[in-house]
Formats: sequence, structure tokens, C-alpha cells
Amino acid sequence: MGNKLMTYGVAILTISTIAFSGVITSNAQGSSVENSEVEVGSFDPSHTTGERLPAVLLEDSNHPDFIQTQGGLFAKKNQFEANYSQDEIVTDATKTTEKTKVIIQNGDIFIKEEDVK
Repeated sequence: MGNKLMTYGVAILTISTIAFSGVITSNAQGSSVENSEVEVGSFDPSHTTGERLPAVLLEDSNHPDFIQTQGGLFAKKNQFEANYSQDEIVTDATKTTEKTKVIIQNGDIFIKEEDVK
């Protein structure tokens, strides 16, 4: 009786393992890609879902902690001294120059980090 029970237990475990591995394999839809096929930094729009970002993530993406431009690195600050000239303040990060010291964008203030190159 003990051997018969053990045999049934092993058989059930074996069948369950085969069934579960089949389910896992059928749900895993990965594709094999060789390193030579993938270019670093490449973007394939066919792999996007078209879903919109949740509002929380979208809001965070509009308010970064740093902005890197050709003019330098700008860090978000809570406040700044008003001793900058109009030539040193921009409201669009794409319009920075070497003279730019402050970016005011989306209600946030970014001050140029002078010691970062």
C-alpha cells in the first residue's frame, strides 16, 4: 500500500510539472535576438503599445530635477535671487546660450551649475 501511494504521488507530481512548464512556456513570448541584430540606442516603434503614461508619471516627466543643455547643466531650485539680467534668464530650455544662468520652465526654476563641465 505504501509503495502504491508513493508511485501515485510521483506520477501526479510529474504530470503537474509537465503541465505547468507547458503553460509557462506558452505564456513566455520572448524572441531570440542576437547581439549583432540590436543597435545600442535604437528605437523600434513597432514594439510600443501606444498606451498613454499615467498622469502621475506624465507630471513627473514635466518637472525634472536637472536639465542638460548645450549651455550646461541646470539644477532645480526652490527659489533664486533676482539679481540676474534678462539675457541670463530664459523660459524655454531649447533657447539657452552660454550666457544663460536661469531657466524658468513649467513653473520650476533651474539654476546653472557653474562647476560642472
